[in-house]
Order: sequence, then C-alpha cells, then structure tokens
Amino acid sequence: MQCPACEHEAPAASFGDPLRCPECGAFYEKAVQLKAKRDAMAVTTAPKVKPALNHGGVAPTNIGTPEAIKASNRFWGRVFAVFGLIVVSLTIYKNFLEPAGVKLPVPAKEPYLAPIGEGAIPARIGCDEGCDRLNLFERWQPYLHKVVEVHRRQEKCRKVEYVSVSNESSPDDPVFFVMCEDAKGRAYNTEYKRSDVEAGLVARGDDVSQRYALSACEKELPRYFSGYFKGAVTKTGFYVAPNGRAQVFYDLVIAGQPRSGRCLVGHDFVEFTVVN
Repeated sequence: MQCPACEHEAPAASFGDPLRCPECGAFYEKAVQLKAKRDAMAVTTAPKVKPALNHGGVAPTNIGTPEAIKASNRFWGRVFAVFGLIVVSLTIYKNFLEPAGVKLPVPAKEPYLAPIGEGAIPARIGCDEGCDRLNLFERWQPYLHKVVEVHRRQEKCRKVEYVSVSNESSPDDPVFFVMCEDAKGRAYNTEYKRSDVEAGLVARGDDVSQRYALSACEKELPRYFSGYFKGAVTKTGFYVAPNGRAQVFYDLVIAGQPRSGRCLVGHDFVEFTVVN
C-alpha cells in the first residue's frame, strides 16, 4: 500500500485502523482527498495550449505537467523580455534623433501666392497718344513683374487685377500700385515704393484699427484748425476702406463757425484735409 502524501509503500497492516501512513503520519483518506484537489487545481490553472503534433503525428503526452508549465512560462518570459528590449531600444533611438528640448525641423509651409488675372500686367506703361506723363515712366516697365511677384504673397489679395505706376509720383523714383480683389470680391489698391519692391517687402493688408486712427488724427486737429480746443468736435465718423486704410470724419464748431475735416490713416502715414 502506498501513501498518497509521501508515496511511502508498506503492507496495509502497517497503516492500522483508521488508515494512517507509518512514515509521514498522514491519514490515508484525507491524503487522497488533498491529492485529488491539487490535481484538479493544476488542471484548471494550467494555460490552455493546443497540443503540437510530433513528427509521428501523435500529440505529446507531457502537456499540462509541471515541467510543461515551467517550459511555457520560460518561453513567454523570453518573449516579454525581447518585447521590452525593443521598446527601450526604440525610445533610446528616438531620444537620439530628437533629444529633450530640441525639435526636429518642420518642413517649411509653401508661401501663399495669389493668381494673376489675364492682362493684369500691361505690355506697356505709356501709350502713343495722350500719355505724355506716363511715358516718362516707361523705363520702369520691368518692375511691374517684380511688383506683382511681391504683392501676390499678401494673403488678403485673392487675385491680382492690374499693376501700374502712379503718374503723380516722380519718374526717377516712382510709386507703383497694384489693384487686387479681396475675399469679398471688392477691388482695392495697394501702393509700393521702389525701395520696397527691391527689398521684397509685402505691404500690410490688415485693417487700421479705430483706436489707432482716432489717436493719430486727434493729434493733427490743432495743426489744421486754429482756435481748436477740446470739446470743439461735435461729430465723428469712422470708415475702413477695402485696402485697410481708415478714414475719420470730423464736424467741429470753433468760434461759433461750423468746420469739418477728413483724416486718412495708413499703417505708416496720416493725411489730414480741411473740408470746411
């Protein structure tokens, strides 16, 4: 007879009544029950692995045994160790390419370029008859292409409609203007000095703010209206043109007389005109 607990073998008479192992002292009945429970737990907790066939087409008989479970644990341990090594290696490689605080260069954004309308660049600045003043600017014809290439980078411009020179400027140092169409379909002009064109400076397209315009124009009032005093202004009007320039209109009463004026404000200039 063999003890289920310690596997000691001895004649049945040696186990006595009730049956008890003479070697380890375990009661035979309880030892049998305990072994049955352990075997049942080993089966339910063991990972379910599909039996692999050997070369003879017969499934191995050692699946589910403690040795097989240990081998499976060792296998998955190696898998997770290799996976962890890969993750760590990728992290180190990424930090090598992009260390903390240093960002890799981002591809530059393509600059905005407004389309050029057909006939926007005239073949000639002047003309044969009636263009005596404009003919003085004809040597600046090649600059028209330069002006367009500079201005079409202004995001406010949705289409270049026309480009030419201001015949009121100096033929030796001309001022160019570009007519564009904005997002609302409104036409507006933008002026460029020759120096700005040569430097490739794109004119600002944002609107002059009301606060800035009023502040700039109020400083000009005493210069254009003698006897001006605070409180002389009775009415003020404000308007922003499609090209972004602001206009401020004033009605005043000075020495009992009604007066009026208009102030034109750009980002880099202020022009005041006395209307009355």
